[in-house]
Amino acid sequence: MGLSYIRVRFKGILLLVKSASLLYLGPMGALGHIGSSVTGGLFGCPFNVPFILCHICPAPCTFSIIRPWLFGIILVSSLLFGRIFCGLLCPAGVLSDFLHRVPIRKIKPKSVFRRLILLKYGTLILFLYLISEAVLVLFGLMPVKGLWSLLMTYREKLVLLSILTTAITLVSSVFFHRPWCRYICPMSTIFSASNRFSLFSLERPHEACGECNSCTASCSMESLDFNSPDCIRCLSCYASCEKGVSMLKIKGLKG
Repeated sequence: MGLSYIRVRFKGILLLVKSASLLYLGPMGALGHIGSSVTGGLFGCPFNVPFILCHICPAPCTFSIIRPWLFGIILVSSLLFGRIFCGLLCPAGVLSDFLHRVPIRKIKPKSVFRRLILLKYGTLILFLYLISEAVLVLFGLMPVKGLWSLLMTYREKLVLLSILTTAITLVSSVFFHRPWCRYICPMSTIFSASNRFSLFSLERPHEACGECNSCTASCSMESLDFNSPDCIRCLSCYASCEKGVSMLKIKGLKG
């Protein structure tokens, strides 16, 4: 069995995993369940920021039921493989990958775009504050008030803002890769730390590497360091290695 055949099969497996995630988690995250009606999720949640106050939601959707299991899977996969959820399982990231395949001239993230990364830290601070209030509500230490109350007051305007942000993100994905993951998503900022401490890592022995740059060409995040916080662990570099010298290894294990 040739190396090229194995590479093609592995790429097919990665595509299958991404497609399954998009078809299953995508509708559930956007609509609250798999179907055409809107029962929750991003566009139907009674709260302006979805997926956080599921424990007190008056109309629980399918996503709220699988949420503990999903978060458990994300935690375990992050400890084992780092940001592999971002690279293979996040429906927003997968959809961005597919949209980026549209044959049109692409835009390289230049310095002006790189400054937008600061947006991630702003959304992260907001996200963590909302989480802290949600925890207090969960344990009955406070009613739904504070920032949540303010968000509910301006619900209609914020829904329009969410739709506009989604539309801009999808259109932008055609021209440059994963704008949501790069510049907005607070979860990507949290998961980025897991790359440094994950159990598995990717090694490319320099003496065996033919410097064909196939891994460089396949890296959509422009990060050849597998332990870099920017690496989304999509395994495209592993699947594209023409020499087959890239190896997944347990960190600290020799041989």
